[in-house]
Amino acid sequence: MWFIVALLVGAAILGLGWFLHSKGITIKWYEWLIGIIGILLLLFAIQNGVGGFAEFEKTAGQIFLFAFGGVALVIIAVAVGLAWWRITTNKT
Repeated sequence: MWFIVALLVGAAILGLGWFLHSKGITIKWYEWLIGIIGILLLLFAIQNGVGGFAEFEKTAGQIFLFAFGGVALVIIAVAVGLAWWRITTNKT
C-alpha cells in the first residue's frame, strides 16, 4: 500500500513541477526541501497513526497523528508561505 502512496506523492510532486514550469514560476531549492521534509513527516505521522490504530492503541495513534501531523502541516505551510511571499513580492 505504501508503495502506491509513494508513487502518488511522487507523481503529485512531478505534476506540481511541470505546472510551475509551464507558468514560469521558479521555486528555490530550500522551499522544495522544506516542502518535501513536511510531506515526508506527514506520511510518517499517518503511517504510525494507522499502525497505532491497527494495534488497538487508539490513544497512541491519535497522539502521534496530532503531534507529528500538526508539525508537518506547519512545515508545509511555511514552505508554501515562503514561496508565495517571494513570488508576490518580486512581481512589483
